[in-house]
Amino acid sequence: MTAGRPAPGGREIRSILFVELLGGLGDLLLALPAIHALARSHPRARVTVLTFAPGAALLAADPWVAEVVVAEPGPPEQQRAGVAEVAARGFDLAVTDTRYGDIPQALRSAAAASSAGSHVVDDLWRTPPADERIDLRFLRLLAEDGWIASAHRRLAPRVTLTRDERGRAGALLAELGAGGRPAVLLLPEAGMAIKEWAPQRFRTLARRLARDGCAVLVAAAGPGVARAVAEGLDGAAAVPRLSLRDLAALTASCAAVVAGDTGPARLAASVGTPTVALYGPTWAGRFGLREDHASLQSPLPCHIREPADQTRQACWYSGRCIFDDRRTCTDDLTAYEVLSAVRALLQGAPVTSELGSAGFASAAGFDPLYG
Repeated sequence: MTAGRPAPGGREIRSILFVELLGGLGDLLLALPAIHALARSHPRARVTVLTFAPGAALLAADPWVAEVVVAEPGPPEQQRAGVAEVAARGFDLAVTDTRYGDIPQALRSAAAASSAGSHVVDDLWRTPPADERIDLRFLRLLAEDGWIASAHRRLAPRVTLTRDERGRAGALLAELGAGGRPAVLLLPEAGMAIKEWAPQRFRTLARRLARDGCAVLVAAAGPGVARAVAEGLDGAAAVPRLSLRDLAALTASCAAVVAGDTGPARLAASVGTPTVALYGPTWAGRFGLREDHASLQSPLPCHIREPADQTRQACWYSGRCIFDDRRTCTDDLTAYEVLSAVRALLQGAPVTSELGSAGFASAAGFDPLYG
């Protein structure tokens, strides 16, 4: 790409604002390829990102982001005012994936007040197909509209780590007894209970991985959760509470990661670690990881699942599965299925069963409920 790619209409873009205020760590990581594609396509532009903590910390060493502005949590009107304040500095191009609180209008008003003829992109959610991954759709739309080079349409998310962070992660692996064995990190928590895989399933998986000769590490915000999975299992250890960047570095030092549909799963993939992500109420075809990871979908045929908008499902906010015999549809993913996916990734083999397979549940030696 030549320096100074012009905007549609001819004027060179020298300053870019990207507003990502959807609130989740995973949301920022979904937007990261678009942020990087804009920076790569306009290499003389200064890129500013407005987002929330703690995800903002992941951009601290990013070579493509010049400035990170951390938004304070608050009601929509507060977020709109914050966006307006930052946008008032004047940017040649403002892009947002956030639609609540009239944030797009705040950007358009700032652009209209600018004498430089600013551009605004606020329609990255238009006509979302159910089976196109969100980060790839952002890139496709930006390329089709001329804001990024077509060569960046499949750019993968990448979080940049420092040498010191990687060094601390290596020391922690040794302290936890990895001992040169392939380390598999388990992340048993998710932001919503309806997305979580049962702790007893994680414990069964940990035991089987340890038998395979892996060093099993368990990390959770609540130390009791990690201990509940790892305690008493030979070859398994609970990870002490880490900062987000140190967790990212530890993840990068592991051979594989297993997690529910949660931001840390995307973080693992974004540092290049083969990741098995488990999907129940959300649809892997839209929210899943890229093809070099494994996105396992619950095989439960659920008539209320909404591939294009899971927030319309009755279980989403209630936290209760509509089937009385289940805590959540992630229970239909067995430990054997997840173990098979981890083994495949550790061997460098593709995982072909993206939408799950009920056949795994009947494998010898695995109870259909507890794996």
